[in-house]
Amino acid sequence: MTKTALKIIGDIEFYVQKRGGDWWQWYIGIAADVQSRLFSDHNVYRDGDAWIYRTAPTSRVAREVEAHLIEKHGAQGGSGGGDDDTRAVYAYRTEDHTLE
Repeated sequence: MTKTALKIIGDIEFYVQKRGGDWWQWYIGIAADVQSRLFSDHNVYRDGDAWIYRTAPTSRVAREVEAHLIEKHGAQGGSGGGDDDTRAVYAYRTEDHTLE
């Protein structure tokens, strides 16, 4: 795993620990347009909800980070989405109003 992947993993793990909740309450995904994915597709509230994203240098690194966080921690989410432009890795704590 690259240093960049480890940095992104560390940032997201730290954020989840700081914001609270069990990992099964968090959704991990990747997106080319992370703003649209989080705030429109998943209905995450920009203000008030717990969310984070980091941009990976390549789609391969983004997918590696996504898979690691889901498999290691048991977070919600799945692999296989996106395309070659998909470099953002995001996480949000699920709430009654969010959509998976």
